[in-house]
Amino acid sequence: KICLEKEVEGGSATCCLASLTPDGMLKVANLGDSKLLVIREGECVYSSKVGLHGFNTPYQLEVPYRWVNNVVADAQVDHVQCKAQDIIVVASDGLYDNMFDDEIASFCETQKHQSPLELAQSLKQQALAVSADEEKVTPFQVACEEENYEWNGGKEDDITVVVAKVQILD
Repeated sequence: KICLEKEVEGGSATCCLASLTPDGMLKVANLGDSKLLVIREGECVYSSKVGLHGFNTPYQLEVPYRWVNNVVADAQVDHVQCKAQDIIVVASDGLYDNMFDDEIASFCETQKHQSPLELAQSLKQQALAVSADEEKVTPFQVACEEENYEWNGGKEDDITVVVAKVQILD
């Protein structure tokens, strides 16, 4: 219907924005369950906070307002000093529901020879594989258990991943 009529009545989305200054200061604004990691030498040195109304109910921006009443001011805002060669991973919950932050950091360390685009694609493929694995313990499974829900393995979802490698300009 949307493709034929070229109209959208509305919709909602989580949002994670980041801006890196030439001296390496990363400014982050995150609303919802998308997230940003800063990885340094195989360790996660920063993980943005997610905003949730409750289990599996992230903050979202919505047009027109129907069910969700979040506004841009609800975003978690942070400043992080990055160093040269840090890896920044910005992704939707499709990555973070299927891979723990330390797993992502280790994966990035072993694949750091890849370009940012290749690394983003590799992370997406890894999360996609895990999403179909009912045996792997995942962050989503752990969150379900904390809420007394039964869930095994990964969670199929849309997966969006953007990767950047920091270079500091003199």
